[in-house]
Amino acid sequence: MIYKFRIQFEDYDDVYRDIDIETIQTFEDFKVAILNAIGFDQVHECAFYMSDDLWRKGRDLTKKKDGSPANLSKRVICDFVDAPHQRFLFIYDLNVQWSFLIELIKITQPAPKTAYPLCVKSFGNAPKQYKVVYVPAPSNDDEENPSKGKRGRKPGVKKEVEPIADVIADDDDDDIEVEEEANYIEEADIEEGFGDEGEDETEKSESEDDEFGGGDDEESFGGIEDSSDDY
Repeated sequence: MIYKFRIQFEDYDDVYRDIDIETIQTFEDFKVAILNAIGFDQVHECAFYMSDDLWRKGRDLTKKKDGSPANLSKRVICDFVDAPHQRFLFIYDLNVQWSFLIELIKITQPAPKTAYPLCVKSFGNAPKQYKVVYVPAPSNDDEENPSKGKRGRKPGVKKEVEPIADVIADDDDDDIEVEEEANYIEEADIEEGFGDEGEDETEKSESEDDEFGGGDDEESFGGIEDSSDDY
């Protein structure tokens, strides 16, 4: 006998596939037929669930009654069909959660020389399994200088940085040298420059006094007193 199931995307009502499968085939065969019919890969985990008329999850067919994992290749479909319009839920890629609604719509006789399972009707375009990610085109600078990264350095080249401890030590040495140099200048000025300048200023003041009649005040104005007596 042949089961005809209609498989519909839960989020896309206008997309479905009709698949014929033998009653003695397994849910592993069913999974491969579904994924091939919608153009999905087969690298992700999946799960089949029994379902009621309201599409509510029932028994997980990927697990045994005791909760241990069950092999889908040993789960025969006819063992889980209890009603003329039996329903299942199929979840593919447990991270993304592609959800499919499966309903038995007909039971027929197998066609001669036909390999099952077989997709007998396809309606609507299935969505893309993976989202397309657009990568921005490289800028003109990247095209002109493909070997350079940021700041003009080649990718992977590290800039050597002087250790902070060495920088601090160098700065301290410079400060010490500056202070020693300043002290040396001040001592030299005191010994050579500042003493001579004081003597020069004293000699200059004395010479100016001599030029303008400096010296003893009484002698300088004595001539004036004598001239007054003549008049």
